[in-house]
Amino acid sequence: MDARETPRATRSNPAWAVINVITFMSILWISLYLIGEVIRLIRPNLLTPLGPFAICVSEFILTLISVGLAYCFLRKDFPKFLTEIKLKNKQALIEIAAGFLFGTIMLGIMFGITYLSGGFTVSKVNWPVNVFPGLGLYLIAGFTEEWIFRGFIFRTLEKSAGTIAAVLISSILFGFAHVVNMPPSAAPAYIFYACTLLSFEAGLPLAGAYLLRRSLWLPVGIHWAWNFLEGTVFGVSVSGTDPGATILTSKMVGNDLLSGGVFGPEASLPFFAVGSLVGIGLLYVSYKKGNWSFKVEKDTVPVLRKDL
Repeated sequence: MDARETPRATRSNPAWAVINVITFMSILWISLYLIGEVIRLIRPNLLTPLGPFAICVSEFILTLISVGLAYCFLRKDFPKFLTEIKLKNKQALIEIAAGFLFGTIMLGIMFGITYLSGGFTVSKVNWPVNVFPGLGLYLIAGFTEEWIFRGFIFRTLEKSAGTIAAVLISSILFGFAHVVNMPPSAAPAYIFYACTLLSFEAGLPLAGAYLLRRSLWLPVGIHWAWNFLEGTVFGVSVSGTDPGATILTSKMVGNDLLSGGVFGPEASLPFFAVGSLVGIGLLYVSYKKGNWSFKVEKDTVPVLRKDL
């Protein structure tokens, strides 16, 4: 693979990029809230006939809104955006499968350490279990969140402030976006702690996976495996939410540092340690491959890329 330096590319103003991202996120959440309220007032049982697949439809609505918003923000730049994140990719299925396998191994290590540390117990194996609602939900959720955070947000920030800023800001926004999943009983200090851990343990490996291939599909596969294994397989809370039908009946036990507390294992030190180390490793490999960009002069940057 030959490395080459592309022509100098004009960057947008970093302040404008941050405002753009905040506006995007605000419109997204307001839209979701209003749609939810309209459905609740007019047709509260609209999705009930779908049973366990109802939540898949709800998540797909979020997907459509986020894609539509990205199109509105990018407009003529939208086709270029799709090309840059390699959404049209002949290797998409391979990358999703590779990401799912990688995520499975990572989650297995996380739960293994937590189990050996006394923070996780299993009381029952439930089989047969209908795993298809979980597979569908977590695939849609994985794509949607990667489209938002490693797609639109990361690209917007990287073009204005470089890769390092994009990794850090998009990861922190990703972690703290899960504040909406916190139970009402959670104290403000705990919410800050849990969201901070999630920002690094999940945000860094997902950003690293994206940079490794400069493709959205690898982190989608990892994200899919993370949620599916955590919820449907291991049977614990997924970022503070009910996992539904699960293969294992299990429980997080011990102090909050091991169990994660009310938010679940994503607020535990074993998850934080493994996820952060994996993230740093992926970021380092992607850097060595020449897939980072740096802002070296005002408004311009030489972008070093490799043909993958």
